[in-house]
Amino acid sequence: MVNEKKLLKWQALAGDVKIEIEEGTSKDFDVYLRELVKWNRRFNLTGIKDPVEIQIKNFQDSMAVSKLIPRRISSLVDIGSGAGFPGLVLKILLPQRLVYLVEPNAHRYNFLCHIKRVLRLARLEIYKGSIEKWFSEFENVWRTMSPLYISRARKKPEEVVKSLASKIISPDSGIILMLGAKGFMELVQLVPVLKVFDLKVTGSQKVILTGEAGTRLNVLLQR
Repeated sequence: MVNEKKLLKWQALAGDVKIEIEEGTSKDFDVYLRELVKWNRRFNLTGIKDPVEIQIKNFQDSMAVSKLIPRRISSLVDIGSGAGFPGLVLKILLPQRLVYLVEPNAHRYNFLCHIKRVLRLARLEIYKGSIEKWFSEFENVWRTMSPLYISRARKKPEEVVKSLASKIISPDSGIILMLGAKGFMELVQLVPVLKVFDLKVTGSQKVILTGEAGTRLNVLLQR
């Protein structure tokens, strides 16, 4: 059982980034956090170990980006999902969306599968491998469904754009880059690459996490 204090904490974190969540969502997040802390004792799933920091820097950060996802988007692909941030958090928040989590690390892949079973999450596909292999094996998916790609991984933004640009084959598809604290500088440096691939910033979001002074920047890129 999740006590009321914990539920209120999740709701407060969501509220700080202008998200409203139901009690059931709070309970799912709390189970997810509990299992992550447990698995982190054996495997290096996240660089952050403190549960409070995980709530803010991983869960809250992932919750915030949900506001940038267009309503018409029916499927998401989280590239380098790690321990499920942001893709698994978004799946819990947006249960009707079809979500693919792409993760090459075996321990993290196993953890994602574990959380899927524990929370009984439907319309969630977890792939063990690189995004390049996913594109090769799931060509029918990205060509017919035009998913939205989300990258929170540590690759340089220009590398992410170059690897994904050819997969943006419809106006509804696109890329969300979670750029972090240096986002504004990274976005300026990215402008020449966006011009080459005919991509534009169609949405942007400034995020200030609870208790943090710095602003993070998320951007939506589309044709």
